[in-house]
Amino acid sequence: MLDFAARFAIEPFPDPRVGLIHTERTVLIDANGRIADFIDEAGWSAEDVMARLQAIDAAPSNPLARLDYELSKAAVAVCGNSVARFSGLADLVIVLLIFGGAGLLLYRVAGRIFREQS
Repeated sequence: MLDFAARFAIEPFPDPRVGLIHTERTVLIDANGRIADFIDEAGWSAEDVMARLQAIDAAPSNPLARLDYELSKAAVAVCGNSVARFSGLADLVIVLLIFGGAGLLLYRVAGRIFREQS
């Protein structure tokens, strides 16, 4: 079992109290039996994974679900598993709103400063 898991870059270790302890990595395998992708977070949704698998097989899939999957995967890679189970699209919208609001505030403050100096 340990040799099989090592093929997928999963490194479990035995614990006499609970059995094997391992990461939450999920491996996506294409129709030819090759590894197509890894999911390192536990918070994936079935819809996101199905969209990714359909894209791997070149089957029609929901582009928003694929984008959500990729954004969620990137967020977990950057921020860690604490952001797992959140929607990548929702996170993107929130980040854009924060940057947009900060940009608007900076624009207004800069405009006021330059008007006072003129």
